[in-house]
Amino acid sequence: MKIGIIGSGIAGLMAARQLHEQQHAITVFEAQDYIGGHVKTVRDAAGEDGAGSMPVELGVFMHDPRYIHPTMNAYVRKLGVVSQPFKLCFSYSSAGHKLAWSTKSEYSGAVREWSLLLAVVWDGIRHGQGLRNWEFMFELRRFLRSLPKLCESQGYAGMRLEDFLRKENYSDCFVQTWMLPQILCWWGVTNTHALDTDVQVVASSMNDVVRTPQHFFTDGWDTFLKSVYSPYQERIQTSRRVTKINRCGDSVQVLVDGRVEDFDQVIVATPPDISLDLLADATPAEAAILQKFETITTTVYVHRDVSWLPAKKPWATINLMHDARGSLCTFWNGELHPEKPAVFVSWGDGLTAVPDPAKTLTTARWLRTLPTVNYTRASREIEAIQGAGGVWHCGAHVHALDADSIPSLWHENAFRSGIRVAEKIAAQQRGAA
Repeated sequence: MKIGIIGSGIAGLMAARQLHEQQHAITVFEAQDYIGGHVKTVRDAAGEDGAGSMPVELGVFMHDPRYIHPTMNAYVRKLGVVSQPFKLCFSYSSAGHKLAWSTKSEYSGAVREWSLLLAVVWDGIRHGQGLRNWEFMFELRRFLRSLPKLCESQGYAGMRLEDFLRKENYSDCFVQTWMLPQILCWWGVTNTHALDTDVQVVASSMNDVVRTPQHFFTDGWDTFLKSVYSPYQERIQTSRRVTKINRCGDSVQVLVDGRVEDFDQVIVATPPDISLDLLADATPAEAAILQKFETITTTVYVHRDVSWLPAKKPWATINLMHDARGSLCTFWNGELHPEKPAVFVSWGDGLTAVPDPAKTLTTARWLRTLPTVNYTRASREIEAIQGAGGVWHCGAHVHALDADSIPSLWHENAFRSGIRVAEKIAAQQRGAA
């Protein structure tokens, strides 16, 4: 069959890989001038001569080979892509709340937990906030210990984060200085939308992240993606924006750069709102499901401006701050490449300033799907419109994990959704034969 794939994120690339191996004639259309979607690696020179460049990730930078990304990790190992563990740690500081905390410690186990607790309390005593800091740490301890129950209990299914926090009597201090910064960190979700997130999506992600060391691709995420698409690289067309999809009898027409191309099947591997815009003849069922998803745009900066890091070292892997500039997250690449120069990746909410332009290497704008209650419903419901008129959907928003698992926007889901849609097309072809 002749199959068109719109979008070269990890879902679209995995669908293309599977279909290419099944001897289908595939064409991948990518609107941007690079391959990868939310995976974008840039190379930063370690010295003036350009030697020893290191990969810097503008998008996803880590994966969990055991709990969150097991299928993807097995595939990575088969391809021989090198990855290694690193210590994921966080810090937080706020001028307004006079509260700071960090999960970076030279200790481990119970000693680490108590050293962090006492450090936060002592910092509060110095600012006249000792009692509040003590209460904050015990609220955090209570929340982290509740994560497994939150993930498993049906009583929390379809519950908004705001409703959960109110029900369990969490303080505004805990919400403002831990919960909201964490959600901004993981999903780029601003305070305006954060309390609408699905509490089970938040809980399952946080519960998995703390269970095992995280990994990064030593040579960059782009090396992993290249190992996926290298067998069919000549079938990927970058800087080619599809503007419409029309279903015409036994074929599907794709309008790209003002020209119409015909395919037997088309896979849409784009964010849900873009997918809906592309469908010129969207059915009421398609519109109803795709409209349930919400997206926001986040601007990410790669820079060397140390003012976007806490003034007091040691820096954590991810540094959360709130000050006159707004709420911001800064990832320190030094935890992955300590022998290289300092490079930072920052994004934020309500920012009134940007990193020093003279020290900014590049920027990117990401369209992110929000992990709302409607998202968890729609990600399962999208199965009902798969293959309608020869049009299929895949991506992080299309639930492809175990049927009883909580929908996830992690790359494992995108990876598996690409494989699954290719399997469905193959099964349909066998049935037609």
